[in-house]
Amino acid sequence: MRVYILSSVSVLALMCNQTQAATATATLGVSVTIAAACTISTTPLAFGTQGVLTANIDQTGTVILNCTKNTAYSVGFDQGANGTSVTARKMKNGSNTDTISYSLFKDAARTVNWGTATVPETLQGTASAPVLLDVQAAGDAATSITLRNPSNTPLVAQLRVYRWTQIDGRDVLSETGDVAASPPAVTLKPNSDYTVRVVRLTRKPITGEESYRLLADEIPDEKALKAGAVNLVVRQSIPVFFRSPSAAPADVAWSAVKSNGRLAIRAANKGDRRMRVTRLHVTDKGGELANFGDGLVGYVLGHASAAWTSRSAVKGFSGGSAKLAAVTETGPLEASVPLR
Repeated sequence: MRVYILSSVSVLALMCNQTQAATATATLGVSVTIAAACTISTTPLAFGTQGVLTANIDQTGTVILNCTKNTAYSVGFDQGANGTSVTARKMKNGSNTDTISYSLFKDAARTVNWGTATVPETLQGTASAPVLLDVQAAGDAATSITLRNPSNTPLVAQLRVYRWTQIDGRDVLSETGDVAASPPAVTLKPNSDYTVRVVRLTRKPITGEESYRLLADEIPDEKALKAGAVNLVVRQSIPVFFRSPSAAPADVAWSAVKSNGRLAIRAANKGDRRMRVTRLHVTDKGGELANFGDGLVGYVLGHASAAWTSRSAVKGFSGGSAKLAAVTETGPLEASVPLR
């Protein structure tokens, strides 16, 4: 599914000579394509410390699903690393071959086994606009974001801001008091919007670009939770950037290495500002292709590095260099990548 947002811009041209002047107008179409995409994360399903097992032990786990608006999705679980089927799942003692059987159910009565999903559904929950906050300021600053509840029932959302850094190529979120969301929690009425302010509280001058993540978590109604079942919770993770007017643009050096049959790409950014990477593909000298996704691949923050691995195993890429193609916020990007 693709959503197209269209607008019209009037273009005025002035034509004149010594004897007459006239105007002409035309329409310039402006569009953006929103590709259907989802991200998913989970919390561990832990059964605690047990002795002799004489009865079933029931626990609840959480799956956090974040999709673009109106995207059809399905959630499924395979048999796991040690099971033989989705109805015969097993966990194994890491030091030997001892196993314990377990099951995953969709309903509180534990009658509907949760296997691989085949029926699409549509995600309901909070939506947000814009999907990225970018503020240019010399010191303290503020911006805003609109939360939208498209459902017919009230929703409660908790809002928290975390400092966003990258260490050894991985995203790291840490608690911060430098930036806050106001209010920190909000109840959204059905089919309504609510504006939330994001405020930089620290008086320390901005050097280069500061990166944060605004997390908007839907707080589930405890009365609606299903005991003994996996409950879906919606989370919005929104990039927030505060930058000085003199922040230098991204300056990224690329490298690649083949490991365990897949291609790993590393991006090292010497600039102040981040680079947003989408539609990343790498082709070797023999024409073999490594696909990193047609949507958002990730960000490489200023003075940091990021690493991504191809979605599937690749052939070739044995040495020399490869050709990288991607799309960033400044447009298409092509680069030669050394293969290590």
